[in-house]
Amino acid sequence: MKKIEVAAAIIENDNGEILICKRAPGSSLGGLWEFPGGKREPGESFEQCVMRECREELDIDLEALKEFTKFDYQYPDAHIKFVFFKARISSGSIRKNVHNDVKWVSKSEIGNYPFCPADKEIVKRLRDNIRVIRVKEEYERAGAYYVRIQAMARKYGITLREEFDEIDGPDCNYILLLDGEFPAATCRWFKTSDKTAEIGRVVVLPEYRGKGLGRLAVSEAEKHIAESGFKKIEISSREEAVGFYEKLGYSYNKSKTAHSGTFKCVYMEKLLANDKK
Repeated sequence: MKKIEVAAAIIENDNGEILICKRAPGSSLGGLWEFPGGKREPGESFEQCVMRECREELDIDLEALKEFTKFDYQYPDAHIKFVFFKARISSGSIRKNVHNDVKWVSKSEIGNYPFCPADKEIVKRLRDNIRVIRVKEEYERAGAYYVRIQAMARKYGITLREEFDEIDGPDCNYILLLDGEFPAATCRWFKTSDKTAEIGRVVVLPEYRGKGLGRLAVSEAEKHIAESGFKKIEISSREEAVGFYEKLGYSYNKSKTAHSGTFKCVYMEKLLANDKK
């Protein structure tokens, strides 16, 4: 199966609108909408890739590039690693060199357009105004704890002593997803050895489930772990969540016993891309 790396741009104008592009009829996924970008060439950084693709596709130059998110997506014939950047146009006039149509659309109406499958998660995140942060302040950690209390402790009758163990606290790393300023999802990660980190307590409030927030939380934790120099990630997964983690590239580790507790769990693991042979 093909493995492809793609960089794409979420281009915003001064009115807060997002540039979207419609794939030409007859092409792969023809007629669907997407964010501009394309395949990374050998020796090219993801930033260089998205700049080049936007020049080739739209005759525009970009500025203020900032990584928005990255994730893997499995199409029937290819496994694709996506890196999305937020950006603005610095120069050039938009031309439809390869696309059938281009539009500036508001975040509230972007969900009305049929997008390519891999882009749908980005559309939801833009539409729902979800922010992903790495917790640094005490009030942010309180937000992560709130999600866990509401979605896990209250629902399953887990005591605070059981939910918040010796790993929690200022030395633990937390990812928090906010809907505006309101906590919506969280996860934590921590070091288990010099080369390995573990992600756990992946929790989404019930009203936000089915919107890809759990995947966003794990993706940001993976990015933070990779930046911290770790080579492998482990997850203690509830049995019913195994399929979710398999879609994110994790595999079942039968040789290791998962944490015991309220749920029956199994260990899953994933080698980071720069450590895969």
